[in-house]
Amino acid sequence: MAFGTLTAATTKLLLAIFTTEMVVGLLSWQWLAEKPRVNEQRLSPQARSKYYLYLLGLLFLLVIAVTLGGVLSHFDRSYYINDHPHNSAGSLSPAHYYIFTVCYPAYFFTGIAMYMLVKKWIPSLMPKLKWPILIACGIPFLFIPSIDGSLLDQNITVPAAIYVAFYWIINIVWLGAGLAPITFYTLKRLMTELSL
Repeated sequence: MAFGTLTAATTKLLLAIFTTEMVVGLLSWQWLAEKPRVNEQRLSPQARSKYYLYLLGLLFLLVIAVTLGGVLSHFDRSYYINDHPHNSAGSLSPAHYYIFTVCYPAYFFTGIAMYMLVKKWIPSLMPKLKWPILIACGIPFLFIPSIDGSLLDQNITVPAAIYVAFYWIINIVWLGAGLAPITFYTLKRLMTELSL
């Protein structure tokens, strides 16, 4: 098998990672919720720069999680085509378990943390970043790998073409309307603060 099967040890590891993500995510939310709201204008440029770096760090974590999910979903291409060519549409490959237990919680916790950070500490950016944050963190949930192995065959069929077109459209929207505005506005503000 290309990616491997889920053994008892792998299942325990996935559960440990999932539990760790839940604990770290909830503790991060609690920390963000308990920190007092600050008046952005009263902060020094260094303090404002810190919040911009936090936002860029969270964005980087989101990109890592999405990339990991994409790589894992492509690892199982041979699982469908070679090892299980007649999988039913409802079956899951081993990589799906990794994506559902590791990547999806990361999207969720990172997205909420980004939204809370901007709303509480960088409110002047909220009008520009509200929708990009929602797009950047919501669209990865649409990157659900195809569970129907026939869509991954080399034959060009209408369902396969629709799947590939939809996949690339949401990739472009994720990059152009999600990641790009967050990166642009945050870096622009960061460079302004550092030049003062």
